[in-house]
Amino acid sequence: MKYDVFMQRFAERVGVAADKAEVLTRATLQTLAERITGGEAEDLAEQLPPELREPLQRPGNTAAEAFDLDEFVRRVGERAGVDEELARRATRALLLTLRDTLTPQELDDVVSQLPEEYRELLRIDYDEFMRRVLNRSKAPPDRVEEITRAVLQTLAERLSGGEARNLAEELPEQLREPLARPPEAHGRPIGLEEFLDLVAERAGVDEELARRATRAVLLTARDAISRKGYEHVLAQLPREMAGLL
Repeated sequence: MKYDVFMQRFAERVGVAADKAEVLTRATLQTLAERITGGEAEDLAEQLPPELREPLQRPGNTAAEAFDLDEFVRRVGERAGVDEELARRATRALLLTLRDTLTPQELDDVVSQLPEEYRELLRIDYDEFMRRVLNRSKAPPDRVEEITRAVLQTLAERLSGGEARNLAEELPEQLREPLARPPEAHGRPIGLEEFLDLVAERAGVDEELARRATRAVLLTARDAISRKGYEHVLAQLPREMAGLL
């Protein structure tokens, strides 16, 4: 992944401007380097854009420091000069963006050196899913749940029944019903414009909001599910859908 793409995803997930995102990224990577072994930090750096490797530099034989998540967040906040809530969001955003960037094996290697409480940051519950869709779509707060369901229902029609079920299993339980389809069902060849028309009709919104909401739900699904699962979803969508992302 290129540096600008990495930073764009990180900044969007944290909800900060580009200049603040750079400070937070470096602070979080430096803290992560302290929490994993020097050898693992070297392996991680090799899979990141060159611009992000410097904060990870440590001697290869350096042992990992055994500190908990609260201490991790405290160090990030101290280095970046931000409060605890923003430092925690940055920590989660980094782990999610690393999930987008690293090979599955390298991600497993990094996560295996972290306690379970860190891994919980990679899980997104229903409230967090809705918050991200709201922030990304700029939908009316009292309509965001209805609009999200409309997008998921339309997505389910575009996917095979088996793929819709796999997606549902990785999402928060409250979001599974709109994706329910018989396992043997075939995906309907819906193009982007028809997809947006269906979302707009089902949610009772205009096409512009339907477009923003579709993008928001797809991006938030990317945050919530495994990279392999997301790639399977994208493989069944029209190529023009990539333009939304």
